[in-house]
Amino acid sequence: MNNVEQVLRSGLATSHQLIAALCTSQPTLPRRIRALAGAVLTLGKGKATRYALRRGVAGERQFPLYRVERPGCRGIAGNAG
Repeated sequence: MNNVEQVLRSGLATSHQLIAALCTSQPTLPRRIRALAGAVLTLGKGKATRYALRRGVAGERQFPLYRVERPGCRGIAGNAG
């Protein structure tokens, strides 16, 4: 049987895709995702929810994201990871 990490290594997945790939029930899926303790990123809400596996960039799991507000000016947009 696949685990959540194995399925998400191929990219984003919906809950329906994860349930089918893992041969599990809908009530069990959130427990399996929570068991990964932050390794899975949840994007969107409701039927639009997608799941992705977090991965490091240059050895870092969290880093600041910046946006260019106008030429020569930048602002912090948030944190990734």
